[in-house]
Amino acid sequence: MSEIELTTFYEKIVGRFPFPFTSKILVSLALGLIFIYSHYLSSQVSADQKELFDITSIFLAAIISAAMASLYLATHTLRSILPEMERRTKDGGKLFMIPLKHLLVTKIFLQYGVFFAVLNCLMATVFGIPHIEESNHPQYFEYVISLYFGYFLAGFVCGMAVLGILAVFKSLRQFGINARHSFDFTSPDNCGGTLFIGNALMIFASVTLFVGVLISSYIINTEWVNTFGLAAGLKIIWIIFPYFMSIVVFVGPALSLNKSLIHYKRNQDQLIRSKLDKLMHQIDNEPNVSNDDLVKKYEFNQKLREQLHKMRTWPYGLNTNSKYFSMVVVNSFAVYGANQKYIDKFLSSFG
Repeated sequence: MSEIELTTFYEKIVGRFPFPFTSKILVSLALGLIFIYSHYLSSQVSADQKELFDITSIFLAAIISAAMASLYLATHTLRSILPEMERRTKDGGKLFMIPLKHLLVTKIFLQYGVFFAVLNCLMATVFGIPHIEESNHPQYFEYVISLYFGYFLAGFVCGMAVLGILAVFKSLRQFGINARHSFDFTSPDNCGGTLFIGNALMIFASVTLFVGVLISSYIINTEWVNTFGLAAGLKIIWIIFPYFMSIVVFVGPALSLNKSLIHYKRNQDQLIRSKLDKLMHQIDNEPNVSNDDLVKKYEFNQKLREQLHKMRTWPYGLNTNSKYFSMVVVNSFAVYGANQKYIDKFLSSFG
């Protein structure tokens, strides 16, 4: 089996360190700490001046660190399933690796990150950054610069994650087409041998959901200046977006596999049914052939057909769907349902 190489620029940063796993955690924490420390220093004022530092900025630092750590985890998970994907495709890793190499290891990855970073800064401007009424404050310029630095970092890391979701979607769609010959309805996972894909998608969706909760918490708890009109509508979009991406990465790539598994299941059912019809015809019309042997073959193929019909056409275990959507509901209620202030703002935005 050929080696599949997929090394992103943020992994090269820690690639030279002796303990890559620990280094990835430290890099993720460092990004958040760099922001919150610089923001804290820029907000330090004398005793007779108003404090500009907002405690909700800790959420922003958490978003930066969590998003970076999630990106490392998602990339590691993706790389771990590539050898199995290669083994199951006729042409090795060439076709399903094309979108990954095109999007994740080229300058497009950086460009997408910068685009989302700038967009995130624009969103914050529309929302109205906190303490804008203190524009005459002597520390106001440093405060704003540090805050936008945090928005840029958060948008940059989350933007790369969004492109990663798109790359995974395209790669698994190609894999689903080329791996049909490798599906096996007798596989113990009862998903035609595709449960390893479902487990990876569950991780992708879970970390995206986790970061989405942090983003929601920050937007909800920050005292934005603009609370009505366009700003209110964009806040709702920006809050919902990570949840939407979590559902996309959980369901989207599985759709192509679902189509391939359905196609495989129908073909196998036709083959087994054809064998059963032939055996039944022999039992009824060929007295010279031992019925016992024919009956045993018929029962064997009938059991195979029953096993085929039990095979799921989604790359998930029985409880995976319910677990994921339970997480969505629980996290959504934890962030929104217990926050009457947000509910009031949400309702007031519609008059």
